[in-house]
Amino acid sequence: MATRIVAEHYGGVLMSSGGTTGKPKLTWNPYHLALGRLLQSWRPLRPGNVLLNLFNAGRMWGSHYYMQSLAEKSMCTVMPSGPYTPKEVSVWISMFKEVGLDSLAGTPTGLADFAEGVINSKESLPIKVIIWMGEPWTVYKRELIRQAFPEAELWGNYGSVESWVMGTNGPGCDETVLHLLPDQVIEPDQEGALLTRVGDGWTVPTVRYRLGDLVEPAE
Repeated sequence: MATRIVAEHYGGVLMSSGGTTGKPKLTWNPYHLALGRLLQSWRPLRPGNVLLNLFNAGRMWGSHYYMQSLAEKSMCTVMPSGPYTPKEVSVWISMFKEVGLDSLAGTPTGLADFAEGVINSKESLPIKVIIWMGEPWTVYKRELIRQAFPEAELWGNYGSVESWVMGTNGPGCDETVLHLLPDQVIEPDQEGALLTRVGDGWTVPTVRYRLGDLVEPAE
């Protein structure tokens, strides 16, 4: 309710979680999507990068629009494409080379499908940055990525439409471990962790917000 009231005065982006098998859950997010805060700690893209956004657009799902905003704030070029089947990649690969594609964003499944298409095409793409979120990696998907894009750095996010980004992962990190952003506190328990955050510039205020995910401390 608090974020809806703010949006009525200043505008905002209405996003949804769910809607595939259950009732959509709506969240009003500010236009800035907390990118000013996020980019202080996690900056996978730089000016000059060309990003292929493999997240689905539509249905108010947040990831596609998040990547569009991230590219804009990072001052790079973005291609708002959505996912490809492996068979489709060969049709597009010459264009990807022409525009200088060097970065990808998607779920591990979408990224693995794209990687499989590149491998099957017998071509190569100089991918340097891969942004992932939405699901964990499997060994098979990770191996496809490494085979297709051996020089790529992996940059991960953890969050939800309701809470937005809470933790991040970067090159050299274990992909099963994410690091909390500044001003974020998580209390793990057996019913799904509790999130609290302080400070300005985030999307929504949270005080012991109940997360559905089970979280364990790591070092």
